[in-house]
Amino acid sequence: MEKLENGIITSSLLAEHVIHGVSTKELGNMSFDRSRQGRAPGNFQAFVKTLGINPKKSAVCILPAQHTAIIAHVSKKNDHGRIILTPDRKEIKEWGVGNLNFSQELPDYDQGTDAAVSKSRNLYLALLHADCTPILLYDPQTHYFGLVHSGIIGAVTSILPATVNYLKYHCHVNANNLLAYIGPCICAECYNPTKSRHWQHLEPKLSLMGKCFDLKFHLFNQLLKVGLVKSNIELTKYCTACSNNLFFSNHISADVATEGRQMSIIGLR
Repeated sequence: MEKLENGIITSSLLAEHVIHGVSTKELGNMSFDRSRQGRAPGNFQAFVKTLGINPKKSAVCILPAQHTAIIAHVSKKNDHGRIILTPDRKEIKEWGVGNLNFSQELPDYDQGTDAAVSKSRNLYLALLHADCTPILLYDPQTHYFGLVHSGIIGAVTSILPATVNYLKYHCHVNANNLLAYIGPCICAECYNPTKSRHWQHLEPKLSLMGKCFDLKFHLFNQLLKVGLVKSNIELTKYCTACSNNLFFSNHISADVATEGRQMSIIGLR
C-alpha cells in the first residue's frame, strides 16, 4: 500500500530497502525548464531534504527522458548535487538499449535516456514526469536499483523489460528477487492515445489495444513476462489526470508547454 505524507508518495514494497519517493503538487513543480516563477530549484531542495538526501554529499542524477529505449549504467564519482545524465557524464559507465527501431521512425525523435541502473551509495536516480509512468526497481540481493520512464512509446519500445533484462544479464540480478513499483500515471479511462502526435505511428503497433490503452497494466504484464513475481510488483492507485489536485497532467492541461512535472527519486544512502 502506497503512503502519501508531506507531499510525497512512497511504496510500501520499497520502503525498508531504498530512499525513494514521488513528489506531488504540494511540493510544487520540479521542472527547472517549466518553472514560470523560478520556484523549481527551491521545490527540488525541499523534496530531497524531506527524503533525507543531502545534495552536498550525494549525486542526484536526472534522466533526460525523451521516450527512447536507452539505458544508462551509472556509478558514483566525486561530483555531487543535481546532475543531468547527458551522454558525456563520467558517471555513466556503460549503455544498454531496448528496441530502437520504433523510436527512430518517429518524426521528432530525440536522443535521451529513459532508464538507469546503479548500485552506488549516495547516488540517486531521478526523473521528471507528468502522465507517463515512473517505475522504481530494487534487488535486495545485489542492491542494484533502477528507474524507468515509460509512456505509450516506452511501452511499445519495451524500455521496461529491456531494463530488467539488462539487470539480469549485465548485473547478475535474479528477476525473481526484483521488487518493482509502478508509480502514478494516467489511467485507461482518462487516456486517449489518439491525441498523441505519434498516433499514426503507434496505431499499427497497438493492434487490438487501440483507443483503450491501459499503460499501468501493460507495464505490469511486461514485468511478469520477464520473470518478476506478481507479489513483488506494487501498482499505484493514483491517476495523474483523475487526481489533478495532486499531480501535473499534460493530458488535461490547458497549456501543455508550461504544465509542471512531478519527480521520482530512488537510491541508497
